[in-house]
Order: sequence, then C-alpha cells, then structure tokens
Amino acid sequence: MDWVPARVRTEVDPGLLGRLIREQARLYAVLGFTSPLVDPPRTRPDDAEARARLTTVMTELEALCDISFTIGWRVLVIGGEPMFPPRWRDAAWSTFPPAAAAVALDRWRRWYEHCRAGRYRHYRHRLHTWNLAHELFRTQQALTEAAHATLREEAAWARKPGLLQARSEVFALPPPPHVPLPEPVPSPDEDRPLPDQEGWRRAVTAHARRVEETLRTFDRSVPGRHRRNGLGPDGPPLEEVVPEDAHLEEFFDQSGRYIQDGYGFYLW
Repeated sequence: MDWVPARVRTEVDPGLLGRLIREQARLYAVLGFTSPLVDPPRTRPDDAEARARLTTVMTELEALCDISFTIGWRVLVIGGEPMFPPRWRDAAWSTFPPAAAAVALDRWRRWYEHCRAGRYRHYRHRLHTWNLAHELFRTQQALTEAAHATLREEAAWARKPGLLQARSEVFALPPPPHVPLPEPVPSPDEDRPLPDQEGWRRAVTAHARRVEETLRTFDRSVPGRHRRNGLGPDGPPLEEVVPEDAHLEEFFDQSGRYIQDGYGFYLW
C-alpha cells in the first residue's frame, strides 16, 4: 500500500474528513489489507459489504481532496520499520491531512535522527525484545498450523515415527513469553531501564531457541511444501546506533517537499 500526495479542498468539513479517514483505516484492517500490531481486528477478507463500504468511503474521500498519483511512497517505510514504536507503525496505515502529515513526518524524522545519534538506548532495548517476541509468536503460530496440516495427510511419510515425534514436540511448545508493549515512549531525557527488561529478553531468547530447534526437527520430517522458515534465536541484532537508511531519508526528503507545498498523505 502507498501514500500519495493529497491536498484537502477548501471549505471541507474537518469532522466529515476525520470520520472518513478513520473508517477507511478501519476497513483496510478488517479486510486484511493492513495488519495492526497492537490491536489487530478479526479480519474478514471475503466481506462483500465491507468491500462495498470501502469503495464508497474512498470515493467520498477523493471528492474532498486533490490527489496526485504521479509519485508515491510505500507505507511500509514507516509501518513496517521495527525501529519505530508499535503504535506509531499501526497509526501509519492511514490517510493524513496536510497538518497531521506535517506533525507525523516531523516526529518520524526526529525519532530516526535521535536513534542515529544513539539515544533511546533503554527504550530501544525493550522495543527490540517486543519485536522479537511478536515475530516469535507468528513463527510458532505458523509452525503449529503446519503441524496440524500434516494430520490431514494420508501419504506414507505422514505416518513415519520421525514426523509423529516432531509433531508432538510442536504441540508441546508452551506459548511464547509475554512481553509488555513498550510504552509510553519516553522523551530523550527520560529514557531509563526498567527492572524486568533483561529478564524479558532472556525469556524470549530462550523460548526462541526452543522453537527454532523444534522447527528444524519438524522441517527434516516433512516435504518441502510443509516446511517453515525459521527465526534466528536472537532475532536481528540490536544496533547501539541505528545505521543510516538511505531509503527512509529519501522518503523524508521527498515527502517533506510535498508537505511544505500543502499536501498530506492519501492511503491508496
């Protein structure tokens, strides 16, 4: 999904605009076009009524805006970037009127610059653990679904002792450790460690190692179509200083010029 530049036409009712923007974001999530991290709704990809409603909402939104489709930016540049706090990523999957886009872009840019400078070290430690726990949950869920799928197989390999043992190990996995959502986001001068954050990290890493070992055993027992990609037990490394991101900086520069000219972001 992309953002494209959009100006709000004169004399548009701000209340109507806000309601349409919120409804657009909600329907995208319900239909499975976006995947909120914090409060994911129950998706209904085949909901014909929701699809029709989304078409109506977008038609009404586009009637309130002057939209340029000559340039666009992937929402994933913010919404899929693990450097940013989870609720910020979720909020990115939306249309932003010009004033809101200016505020959001300034916040994203300052966060990136602070992280590039090595700030928010303790918060980023908690965020890194939460990101790993979130990916671990998804990995274990996919592994469990794959193991359940083998119960419906009638081929000879589905009855081999190696698979029966591997599958029982998958089903014996406990749920991933709970890691609290890393919030509120502190100011740079209020960044402090929490007493439990090292314990959360150790628990998640230990569980990730168990899941990884179980996944590898399962993969050796099934044909290729049932195999799952593993998650490294430590996840992606936590950089003390966030490295330069040319793609993100290009987005800041390009979209910033449009925002200075009175544009916002239209989710398309």
